[in-house]
Amino acid sequence: MEEEREEGGSDGGLRGSGVALMCVYAFCLQFTPSEPYLVPFLTKVKGFSNNVVTTEIFPVSVYSTLVFTLLAAPACTYLKYRSVILIGTLGRLSTFFILLFGRSLLSMQLMQATYALGVASDLVFSSYLFVLVKENMYQSLTSFTQASSTFSFFIAAELSQLLVSEGVNLIVLLYISTCMVALALVACVFLPVEMRHWIDVSSLGDLELDWETPTSSCQNFVELVKATWSNRSLQLLSLWWAFQLGGTAMIENYGTNLFDAVDPTSIYNGHVIAATQGASCVAALIAVPASRYTSKAGGLLYAGGSGLTWLLCVVLSRSKALWIVHAAYILCVALNKFLLCILYVQCARFLSHGHFIFLFSLNAVAALLVQSSLQAFVEVLNANLSAQFYYVGNYFLLLTIVFAVLVKAYYQSSNATLLR
Repeated sequence: MEEEREEGGSDGGLRGSGVALMCVYAFCLQFTPSEPYLVPFLTKVKGFSNNVVTTEIFPVSVYSTLVFTLLAAPACTYLKYRSVILIGTLGRLSTFFILLFGRSLLSMQLMQATYALGVASDLVFSSYLFVLVKENMYQSLTSFTQASSTFSFFIAAELSQLLVSEGVNLIVLLYISTCMVALALVACVFLPVEMRHWIDVSSLGDLELDWETPTSSCQNFVELVKATWSNRSLQLLSLWWAFQLGGTAMIENYGTNLFDAVDPTSIYNGHVIAATQGASCVAALIAVPASRYTSKAGGLLYAGGSGLTWLLCVVLSRSKALWIVHAAYILCVALNKFLLCILYVQCARFLSHGHFIFLFSLNAVAALLVQSSLQAFVEVLNANLSAQFYYVGNYFLLLTIVFAVLVKAYYQSSNATLLR
């Protein structure tokens, strides 16, 4: 064990250089000024219509992300976490090479698949941090890397806006993004090798984890799932988590498509994405201190959040004024960031053992299943962008009603403090 401690730093922690390296990796990976202008690049440079991008290219990443996320955990079982992260980073780099040199519809669909591989590795990176250090250091390390990612994306979005406003060709944004992801790949090679998991399995009470045989592994996995969701409040919060996050992902995925559909001549995507990141950062920062006041609303807070998301989706689907669409999009993303941050804190309080990352991973997979179902639904209906946001809005209205009914039923059955 002493050798493992030396690799990760003293006392199961990390040296400052290790923390800095992970922050550099997170910063470089998210410094992609091409992101706000990906749709204009595909329509104006590559020659695809907005409809083709919306219905034939972007949906590939939704289904691929689900597949790769399901494969991520087994991959980490047989490979080092760092190896899986390295594969995901290679997927991100491949995405930009295909964007630069690909011309056919098939190549753009392959580009979305490699992008999904990178997205799935983001979840592995969160788990990697968890196994790299002791639990009491996990929150700090996560905060550092998340701050690096968010700040990087904010700066990249503003840089893209500046370059586009100066008339720089969109392909330059792709070259910058490619170089930064290549630097992330180099940083990934030097990331610390993970140690044995630091979690104290004695906190699970009578649940003993023995991974010696496939049978015991399966049995222990089932027991761990039962232990994770044994709390009734946590079951209800996890339901909202999966269904809300799955719907919100549809809004975020097709936001820039909608901007382009409302006004193809607009060049302000960079400012909008940067403002969205800024609003999300503010929402995340105020969420935890605000939770002491919002907890008085109990589960109705989340039902209300779904209701507001429905109203904003109606605005997105109906408005023809681009500034209104921009404002509604920013508010929608920031609102859900605020709610999810409060949700994560509440779930951590209700969780009876230390496997919060396990809860996060499986709920994320459930959200991807919801998102894939919504994607398939709008594809079957062959809905245009306005109709797509209208249907997603109706989905949130249904979620609001169903969740409010469930919360009321849970309150009545528990006679008081559920979800508070």
